[in-house]
Parts: sequence; structure tokens; C-alpha cells
Amino acid sequence: MEYLGHCAFRLTTPAGVRIVVDPFRNSGNEHRWFLRPSPPVEADVLVITHPHFDHDAVESIPGEPRLIDEAGEIRGDGYVLRTLAGRHARDFAVAIGHKNLIVVLESGGVRICLAADNQAGIGDGLRDKIG
Repeated sequence: MEYLGHCAFRLTTPAGVRIVVDPFRNSGNEHRWFLRPSPPVEADVLVITHPHFDHDAVESIPGEPRLIDEAGEIRGDGYVLRTLAGRHARDFAVAIGHKNLIVVLESGGVRICLAADNQAGIGDGLRDKIG
């Protein structure tokens, strides 16, 4: 697992499948959150947890990775990737309907969960889906 900055990670399965989650960018206004752009790393799968500039820099990832931006499940060579519908924290997410995906990757005998900007309170049903 590689930390790319902010909430961005690249996870590589034992079979070599590269999964990138939440590459970032600066917003279009004068406020600069980041001194450097999200690194342009190669990916086979790209997960965007929600449509905010600090999580959705699709253009920073070269090539044509499979884009995942909705809840669901995909299975590949030695991995299962589930994206679960959560709820974005804070009031500034009203414009996106509080959309936020929780990412659960199982590969090589390890389960990793990335919650992005999900609200702190996770109900029992969602907790059971995470595992």
C-alpha cells in the first residue's frame, strides 16, 4: 500500500493489480490546499469516493483505468473490491447529496477499509457490510 498524499492511496494486489483511491487536486478558486499535484501513478482500477476536488482528480491518473464511483463489488485476480454507500460528513456535502463511498479491499489475506470523508457514526448494518 502506497500513501500518495491527502486521502489518496495506491494498493497493489499480490497479482499486480493496481488500485488507486481518491487522487486529489486544488479547487478552481484562489485557495490552494496542496503544494503539489496528485502524483500521476499508473492504475488498473480507480476509485473516486465522492465528487469533491480533494478526492476526484481523475485526470491525474494516466491511461484508462476502470473507474469506480458508485456502490458495488468487483472481483479480480486474487482480490475483491467492495464500495459501500456511506454518508459524507458535514453540511458542505449537501450539494452532492452527502455521497461518500467506503472502500473495502480484500487481497492476499488482508482486508483494508478506507472511509474517505464518511461521517463518524456508522450504523450496525453498514458496519456488518464492512466486516
